[in-house]
Amino acid sequence: MIDNEKNIAFWDLAAQQSEKNRKAFAGMLMEGREFEALYRCRAEQEHLLKMFSPTHETRVLEVGSGGGRWGFFFADKVGAYVGLDLSPKMVDIAEAERVRRNLPNVRFECCDFLQFDEKEKFDLVYFSGVLQYMDDAVVAQCIARASGVLSEGGIIISRDSVQTAERVEKTGEYPVVYRLEAEYRAIFEAGGYDLQYSDLSYEHKRFTGLAARLYDIPGVTYGIAYAFREALCRVDDMLGNPGFLKTRKHKRLMKQENPQEHKFFKYARKKSDT
Repeated sequence: MIDNEKNIAFWDLAAQQSEKNRKAFAGMLMEGREFEALYRCRAEQEHLLKMFSPTHETRVLEVGSGGGRWGFFFADKVGAYVGLDLSPKMVDIAEAERVRRNLPNVRFECCDFLQFDEKEKFDLVYFSGVLQYMDDAVVAQCIARASGVLSEGGIIISRDSVQTAERVEKTGEYPVVYRLEAEYRAIFEAGGYDLQYSDLSYEHKRFTGLAARLYDIPGVTYGIAYAFREALCRVDDMLGNPGFLKTRKHKRLMKQENPQEHKFFKYARKKSDT
């Protein structure tokens, strides 16, 4: 069983640590890896817009809003955005930044999605890396709750870490369930949804460590570090990806029997047979 109190404590602590560094990355567990966090943010944002095209009339509900990075991304693209999170300290970070930016169409609440009471409908319900912190039965309940707040033609997008060979469950101070993609598909199908799309949320790139060290040099912009890494990747491809250019960590990941992937999933209501 997933222990919500442990999860809340874990994310409250992550929020405190983010406050000491870059609040923009709160909830990403990437403190101290600014270059990689920036790359991931931008790559995932571009990817999501390929699955969902918002307008200024669109209403978005995010479950697991963390420090607000997706809310601030959506702010100038939609009519209304609501972000929910169980961690009070994460919500405090997001709300403080919302006030600073003066975003009247953005709202953050410290709230359990199953207790969320909203009369308005949403065009997108975005489970933002949170389903892995729920038991199977709770995931099914959240899908049912999403059905109650989705507009006609609305969709669900989920971003989850999944295993490729077998399910992994962890307890301790970081309770989490890393399911298989097929398990999520089955739970959503039982809830009345078809999986329309799945892919890696962002492409992991080689030479991130080198690019990050370059980015840490005063005067080096993100664009310069990104171009440097892209050039290294192209050279590596031209050479046939030789092993001597890979770090021990990369070699170890390539040999994993049950590798983990971070993926986007897009679900739509099943079409009626009648």
